[in-house]
Amino acid sequence: MKKQKIHITLRTNDINEEYNLLGEYDEEHKVLSYQEKKELITIVKIDLLKKCLSRENKDYSLHYQFQENKVTSNSFHLKEINQNMIIKIKTEKFLVTENKIEIQYTLLDSNEKVNYQVEF
Repeated sequence: MKKQKIHITLRTNDINEEYNLLGEYDEEHKVLSYQEKKELITIVKIDLLKKCLSRENKDYSLHYQFQENKVTSNSFHLKEINQNMIIKIKTEKFLVTENKIEIQYTLLDSNEKVNYQVEF
């Protein structure tokens, strides 16, 4: 797999971010992976076949499962205190086109809407 440019757009109730980075797309397994390097290095993987997103760094790991118009229970693990939590989300949209992923979901506990777009 070769490195390619990725453009990320993240919009929530409080955040409006756009940034570029390098990542890899495994065409055979339909998995996009990249590293975010903000405060911590976070490894992000989006599995297009399973419709899931995982994020992991030294502090936490999370796994979101997206099913349109359904509520899913998702795991969030705080590593330092070895604590697991369940986060419920409702997916409004999980759309994949040739070079773009668009995911819209709501975190039900906080009623926060998230719009996440990845162009590669």
